[in-house]
Amino acid sequence: MNRGQQYESELQKQAKSQEAAAKAAEAHQKEVEKLRNGLDKLLASIDPATKGLGRLDELESKLRQSKKAGILDNETFDDYLGKINNQRAALSTVDSLSKSTKKLTFNTKNITTRTKIIYSTTSKWQFYQCG
Repeated sequence: MNRGQQYESELQKQAKSQEAAAKAAEAHQKEVEKLRNGLDKLLASIDPATKGLGRLDELESKLRQSKKAGILDNETFDDYLGKINNQRAALSTVDSLSKSTKKLTFNTKNITTRTKIIYSTTSKWQFYQCG
């Protein structure tokens, strides 16, 4: 084999390697997308507020596409966008209430523990430990 043939052979090997790498990258990307969708569904099933917010984002996107296509006029678009935003605010409130409830539960447990400690130390006349 002369140098020209060797060079041609190397180019063919490189092209095959690049094709194989591209196929592997594409397969990897599909797998990552599948996992991402599965994770989104899992998180949505765990947290209904997140699912609701995701659904509102999807509806807003479709609404914007309809306006961009000229199907909706500005007044109708603004009306429905306001409704979506109101629902989003309501869901966010529910989510924040859930977090606040968890904090309240934790603080209540903490107060109960502190009260037991104070009662225990005062019943033994160990006032210096109460502070």
